Order: sequence, then C-alpha cells, then structure tokens
Amino acid sequence: NIPIIIGIVVIVISIKKHKKFKALINNGMCATGTIVNFRVDTSATLNKEHPYIAEVEVTDAITGEKRRYDSEWVNSSDQSMKGSSVAVYINKSYYYIDWKNKIANNNYR
Repeated sequence: NIPIIIGIVVIVISIKKHKKFKALINNGMCATGTIVNFRVDTSATLNKEHPYIAEVEVTDAITGEKRRYDSEWVNSSDQSMKGSSVAVYINKSYYYIDWKNKIANNNYR
C-alpha cells in the first residue's frame, strides 16, 4: 500500500505545480533574463555528483533594478548557456524560468 500512497502524493504534487505554473503564465509578468552564473549545489548529490543551479538576472525596464532568480538543478554541461537570454515569468510569490525547454519552478526569493 505504501507505493500506492507515494504514487498518489507524487501525482497530487505534480497537478498542483502544473496549476500554479499555468496561473503564472496567464497572470504573471514575462521578463527577459540573462543566465549570469552557475554554482554547485553542495546540499544535494545526484549520481555521486553535486548538481548546478543557474542564476538568472532580470533588469526592471522602468526602475533599472536588477533581480536574480535561481533555477532548479541543471547539468554541468548546461554551462555553455551562460550569457543566454531566457524568459522569466514572475508574480509576487512565485516564478518560472523557461530555460532550455526545462521547467524550473522555485519559490520567489
């Protein structure tokens, strides 16, 4: 019964993330960001290696204020993307980085 419960929990979490993502795309602001850095996430290990996190910088067109957003884990081979432009969908409490056809959902920081 435990695998069934875990499967149901994973499905529910996926559905909630998808709903949050769709609401963000429909109601959030879309800005163009630039991938400015990659850093190793030493708090996690995948296949005996630490994953990377991409830092994306967005400049507010009106105020000129710069904000940074972190992606979810990415492969070290993705570092060739540094300097590339990506779409960042933003609202007050959540953001989505459209990076290389990957969904990077994170809580707003």
